[in-house]
Amino acid sequence: MKEPYVGLFAQAETWKEKINFGYADSIKSAYGEDLSIFFGPNEERTPIKLLEPEDYQRKLSLIKRANLPNLNVSKGALNLESMGTVDFVTAFKMALDAMHSIIDTETGKPVLYGVQLQEYNLEEAVMNGLAVDQSLVAMNMKAQRVIYLWRMFEIAMNFDSSLVFGAKGRFAADEERVFLNDGMQGSMALALHGVKTLIVGFSMKDMPYIDFNQFLACNGEVVPITDYDFLKNHNNRAIEMLKANLDVKLEDQPAYNLSKVLNDVNITLVPESATPGAGETKHTAHLQKHFKEFCKDSYSNRFAFQMALKCVRNAWHFSAIDHAPVWGLAEMFSQMPKKAVTDDLLIKIGQVMSERWSSSSKVWTDVLKGIRSQYPEKTKSGKYTKWKDHRFTSGSNRGLMIAAAIKSLIDNREGHIQLQPGKQKGYDIKLPVVTKGGVDFTIDVPYVYSDAGGKISEFSNHTVKIDVDQFNNKSQKNDADELADFM
Repeated sequence: MKEPYVGLFAQAETWKEKINFGYADSIKSAYGEDLSIFFGPNEERTPIKLLEPEDYQRKLSLIKRANLPNLNVSKGALNLESMGTVDFVTAFKMALDAMHSIIDTETGKPVLYGVQLQEYNLEEAVMNGLAVDQSLVAMNMKAQRVIYLWRMFEIAMNFDSSLVFGAKGRFAADEERVFLNDGMQGSMALALHGVKTLIVGFSMKDMPYIDFNQFLACNGEVVPITDYDFLKNHNNRAIEMLKANLDVKLEDQPAYNLSKVLNDVNITLVPESATPGAGETKHTAHLQKHFKEFCKDSYSNRFAFQMALKCVRNAWHFSAIDHAPVWGLAEMFSQMPKKAVTDDLLIKIGQVMSERWSSSSKVWTDVLKGIRSQYPEKTKSGKYTKWKDHRFTSGSNRGLMIAAAIKSLIDNREGHIQLQPGKQKGYDIKLPVVTKGGVDFTIDVPYVYSDAGGKISEFSNHTVKIDVDQFNNKSQKNDADELADFM
């Protein structure tokens, strides 16, 4: 071996020798030598790799919702700010006490009871800092965020020794200890895995303002990661792990499954800052939300969602993909028998939509105008109408209203064609009334056509009529638009 490598290898071996395992005396006194009171006896523990996804989600949800006033826990967060400077071991024990007080509704036992964590593997460890015994570590909680118990749980359930990057802080010579200013959650998770020496890179600049300085530099004054970046990296990690014959991480599965669905219908995600081209979309966050709603993040539940994507892709084959018609069609197809949602139906629906809307981005604009015209929440004098907070104007029901709009457009087109001489049949599309919770969702979208004299006309079978003047009113176009922001 080359001399520089020999020296580097020796440093690595020395670093590993300085890592000690075990728990602090106060932790062992409360929960046993190997946390047998906290995790349960070894024979009752299940390796995290065998933890069912539904069990993981249930436990995570319970921790996120946990409110323990006597332990300073609110919504799964342990708040120690009032304590000022806190020893790491003290804070860690308080976190364990809180976690142990959260009861799994399914088992009737503490939420982490019966879980077997993975081991911290020194051969995979990232040597990013010095080994510092927990007894020498403290945290200035005036500078630190709350301790997110649910994040500790997430890290523990997806633990990977090669992803432990260590903490950052400052060395306080007069107090003979190191203050953590970044990596607190990871350090807590490392301690949970029985690593007694924390990994910390620290500055020797012994001034308290450094605590706030480092926290802001590491957490606040950074470029935020986008939804597209999150999904891209979760998906690519899953792909590479599968190539290496490794199991996909639970946290990567939704992104991997969504990417498979999009790939099946030839739709490509692009960064939010990009200008999407044909078959591309920058609506990553919205598509993740719809995938969760209609598919529960599972590839096997993809039918309605994937058929909606396919229909929109075919309707506007040479332009970008907006999420609004996908949302509406997913609502519609989820209410129909699978055998009724055929490729022929998708083609016909796509043709009708593309006749009315030149691009998929026009759909929501048109539907929003219809909602405002037909179900105005305020009168001209400014008084609220019966449509205020109605199901037709509720933000959570946008997809249902888009579905109702598509059905209305198709029904009106069919109605117009069937009235023409020669008993024309049109596409003969019959879609169900859009319903939710036993109530119907309706909106009128007329069929626009050229009459015999070449004049643009509208046809509608519905009793609800659009006020064309209000529909095109300039003031409506310029109003602050909370509903549009929702999209």
